[in-house]
Amino acid sequence: MDRPPLDARALWVLLVLAVGLLVLSLALFVVALDYRRRHSEAVLRRYMEGLRRYTVSSIEPLRERVAALDAAQAEAAFVEASLAALGDSGSFSGAAQAEAPPAEVPPAPGDEVKELKTRERETLLKIIYGMAIAPPYKFDPDAKRGEAAAIIASATDAAGCSVSDDTVRKWLKEAAKVAR
Repeated sequence: MDRPPLDARALWVLLVLAVGLLVLSLALFVVALDYRRRHSEAVLRRYMEGLRRYTVSSIEPLRERVAALDAAQAEAAFVEASLAALGDSGSFSGAAQAEAPPAEVPPAPGDEVKELKTRERETLLKIIYGMAIAPPYKFDPDAKRGEAAAIIASATDAAGCSVSDDTVRKWLKEAAKVAR
């Protein structure tokens, strides 16, 4: 089947149509890019408005809590170092004293110091007793003078809040009375 040759006029029409389609495609591409840019700007604007709502005063309590968590982590590291210094011998060696933790962080707003009620006091004494009878302290409430009080007193001394052996012993005995 023979096709008739295209004349110059038909070629010009095809060329104009192709260029028109190309321009239309390019225009749609530009519109899509502009929409994407505007959408991205709107999302970014909403995000920035959300950030602006958090003022310095609302962030400050969070900073205080982070500082308190850092202090707690330092204290936990200190306890681990103290336990490692204690080792298998059951007592602290002079050279193996752990470094004291950093100074205490003041309590966060809302944390208040209050007097202990009888039940709270007994609960705390039970906790102390439970910790004291466990390794590494191995407190024996029936012993006249065990090593547990000296070990705990050394740990409090290393923590920067010295308590004498006798005071520790007195409270351990009190804890043993409550726990039994």
